[in-house]
Amino acid sequence: MLPSYQPVSREKKQFANCHLDPAFQTLTTPEKVTRLRGKLYFVLSCLVENQNRLVTRKQLIDECWGGNTFTGEKAVTHAICQLRKALKDLKIPVTITTLSKQGYVFTQIDLSTYSDFNTNNDNRISS
Repeated sequence: MLPSYQPVSREKKQFANCHLDPAFQTLTTPEKVTRLRGKLYFVLSCLVENQNRLVTRKQLIDECWGGNTFTGEKAVTHAICQLRKALKDLKIPVTITTLSKQGYVFTQIDLSTYSDFNTNNDNRISS
């Protein structure tokens, strides 16, 4: 059973080898600073804050789109897709797992046990 969801704080967050800066909405790795446009920063921030916890689509819509389900439903799917691509391109050892009909789980990858994390960053688990 996963720990319960926590509301997102607006403080800097660190994970893997990088950090998120809410003042500039940036993701910083040792090699690069990337500005996350639109709601991408807030979606990633919510996932990082709730690392190893289930984050439902409703929670993301409430946190990042102010509860606007009309805009939020398709936007969540699009944001997760864009984040997976960005994290993979930046070679950040994390994964966003889709739990079918439940939501998403953000986890760091232990590189000592998983040598090629870039081959499957689009994890989906059916219920």
